[in-house]
Amino acid sequence: MDPDGPEPAEPVPASRAEAEAEPDLERIAGDLADVERALERLEDTTYWTDEVTGEAIPDHELADDPTARRRSFPAAPAPASTPPPIPPTVADPSPSAPADGQPGADR
Repeated sequence: MDPDGPEPAEPVPASRAEAEAEPDLERIAGDLADVERALERLEDTTYWTDEVTGEAIPDHELADDPTARRRSFPAAPAPASTPPPIPPTVADPSPSAPADGQPGADR
C-alpha cells in the first residue's frame, strides 16, 4: 500500500460527442464581432453597401447573410472548352479509281 494514498487517475479523454458539444468560443467571438460590425454599418447607413466596391448589396443576399460586408457575385463562367479533336477520316477512294481497286482497268 502506498502511504501517500492512491495516485490520481489520469483524465479521461473527452469522447468525440463531448468534444463536439463543447462551444467553439473562437467561432462564437467571430460571429459576435460580425454582428457588432453589421450594427455599426446600420447606424452609419452603409449596411447595404459593399465595403470594397461601393456597390449595393442586394436584399436577398443580406437576408441570406445579415452580416455580409461584400456582395457575392455569381461564379465566373467556366472557360470555353476546346472542341474534341476531329478524328482522322478514312481516305476516300479517288472518284476516277475503279471499284475493284485495279488501276487502269475499265470495265
